[in-house]
Amino acid sequence: MSGNTMLPLLAQYTCPGDPQPISESLHQARLRAGWSGCRECRWNETVSQSGSTPAVGPSPVIRRTKNGVRGQWLNAIDRIRGARLACLFGEQFRRLKEAATEQSGTVVPTAPTTIALGFDEHRGCTEIFAAALTAVHQCGINVVDAGRCTAASLLHVCETFPDVDGAILVTGLAGQPGETGMDAFLPDGGALSVPWQDLGVKTQSTSRFTTSQSEVTAWKQRLTPPGHIAASHPHNDEELQLQLPADLEITRGGRSAGQHHTTNAEDSYRTHLLHWWPQKEQQGNALFVATGDLTNLRLAWLARTTEQNIRTTPSLPEDDQLRQAHVSFVVDSDDRHLEVINSAGRILTAQQVSAWINDSVRTGNRHVTSHVSPVGELVLVDVATPGSPRPHRFITDALATAGFIQTLLSHDRNRLPN
Repeated sequence: MSGNTMLPLLAQYTCPGDPQPISESLHQARLRAGWSGCRECRWNETVSQSGSTPAVGPSPVIRRTKNGVRGQWLNAIDRIRGARLACLFGEQFRRLKEAATEQSGTVVPTAPTTIALGFDEHRGCTEIFAAALTAVHQCGINVVDAGRCTAASLLHVCETFPDVDGAILVTGLAGQPGETGMDAFLPDGGALSVPWQDLGVKTQSTSRFTTSQSEVTAWKQRLTPPGHIAASHPHNDEELQLQLPADLEITRGGRSAGQHHTTNAEDSYRTHLLHWWPQKEQQGNALFVATGDLTNLRLAWLARTTEQNIRTTPSLPEDDQLRQAHVSFVVDSDDRHLEVINSAGRILTAQQVSAWINDSVRTGNRHVTSHVSPVGELVLVDVATPGSPRPHRFITDALATAGFIQTLLSHDRNRLPN
């Protein structure tokens, strides 16, 4: 046996990023499966006791999605790679902040970049969140810790804290089985566009180019003055593959580590929902089709707090059951998106609902208008809260929108289209 050969004792293999030792059989199995840490493993090139060289499988794929990235938990995205991805998103937020400051001609030193960070209930999200929180701090970025949340409640944190430059949600939502990942949002709810190659990440495109995101941004810019919405560049939808190098270095944006601020995002979000929901009991009942755990907990709380007659179901029922409700709502797994069903059991288009809201809102004193984005999503636009750097609020929130529709229906002359 060569004196240079490193043969660990039984159960003394250690995977990069995992402090717990593993057995040789598990070590070999992970090498064959091509775990993300195998390329950094110091025993990767070692000849085993049987004299064979472990074969490393194909590199796990990290996919760029509409709002962020997805990859298999542990194989493609583990704690280490999740922390690196969070830092890359944070770096892009920092660059956008600096570019906006330079464009405005401000001579005051740029304030530290601040992001809202949260996670949902999908597998691996709590582990990645913990690693991402530490890594982003070390990059000099301030963090508003939202804890467990959803996309809608995390974006509400951006509204609550005007200095927040963006949000990162650790989630496996809309991914394939066993996947986890991250979504990154601008304060107005638009997806963060990341120039991956400029940040040292190799990319490989596997589909044709799309421009849906730039169309959404252009549509929002027609509603607000220039400069209030960061420009987004076209990107591929779920077809861009990322290859994170093992030696990827993340630069620190400041001289010191970032600050950590914890907020009770759930309580704040529920208070925000009461602003949109009717405060008196209504005749009839509303049916909600929802699968998210937090969404169902919020609906149960709203039923108790507002005394509304709310029924929930995990799947769309038969037409007869739909007709028993005066209105039905389908809340997407991404709780920013909503479908409305009238009392006849017919699903209304976003255009129909938007036109009805704009016609019905005249019965009240709310300064709310409804719009349909280029991708067919219902969006409410309201005046911004005092002190906000943005003149308008873009509400892409299923529960808030449903509550607003309920409020409009409380006026006898307002009836949904047939």
